[in-house]
Amino acid sequence: MKKLLGLALALGLLVVLGGCAGTGDGAGGADLGDTVLGGDVEVLGGFDTADALDVADAGDVVEPLTLVPYDYQEGEVTAACEAALEQAEAALLRISTLAPEERTFENTVLALEDATATLWAALNPLTFLGYVSTDGGLRDEAYD
Repeated sequence: MKKLLGLALALGLLVVLGGCAGTGDGAGGADLGDTVLGGDVEVLGGFDTADALDVADAGDVVEPLTLVPYDYQEGEVTAACEAALEQAEAALLRISTLAPEERTFENTVLALEDATATLWAALNPLTFLGYVSTDGGLRDEAYD
């Protein structure tokens, strides 16, 4: 949990202290793979913030939400959390290594937003299990 709080603090400081160049018009959307990691990243759970923000038009078929898996084996929740944190750290590294003159709204602020949204989308279902699972071992693992 301390690592998550540290990561969130680092993300916030990066935006505040990093600054960004460009028009900042915010037009268009990008997902974590396109903006931060050059389009070659597996997003945990298939979460894509650009897709999540799409609003259904009248007549569109809206897909049902996916249920949170609950049948994890020992160690799988920890491994999934660690993978999500590694992916977020890689995104932060990509953002932090941009030269000030290369920074734009899309590759800094939007990339930061995508990184945090992807991290929370991966971690929220896992930590939720810490509160609701009927398996005590899984509850303990998810809570830690």
